[in-house]
Amino acid sequence: MSRVTIGIVVAASFATVVCSGLNTATARPGPPPVTTVLTLDPTLGELPESITSDRQGHLYFSLVSGSVRRVNSDGSVVQVGAVPLPAGALLTGIKVGPDGFIYTCSASFSPSPSGAFVWRISPVTGAVTQFTSLDPNGFPNDLAFTEDGTIS
Repeated sequence: MSRVTIGIVVAASFATVVCSGLNTATARPGPPPVTTVLTLDPTLGELPESITSDRQGHLYFSLVSGSVRRVNSDGSVVQVGAVPLPAGALLTGIKVGPDGFIYTCSASFSPSPSGAFVWRISPVTGAVTQFTSLDPNGFPNDLAFTEDGTIS
């Protein structure tokens, strides 16, 4: 059985998506090896906020600017969708739902205009729809699905 840990490392000038794997059958003491999957450039507005994966092993990540991107198994990166964020809003958490669609939330530091929403994105067409609005006084940072598929 293998375990893979996925994370985002943010340095002063670049953000890097890394994966570290641990084969528990041959595990040795010490930290697992780390592999750089991609490097992002914040000077180009590439500021990652959240990361998730689907059942096929694709990695999806959100940028605070509203872009949702996928890292394919061959290492290529494609933009899946662009969320039409209200002025002052940021894209935050991201998850793949049990229906295979990508769900992400947005937030704002001000309740007016509201930036607190959950968005639904087709991983095939990139179509983005507002799934629901949330309390504008809150700051949704992530989301989760319960066993019955409900977003919590």
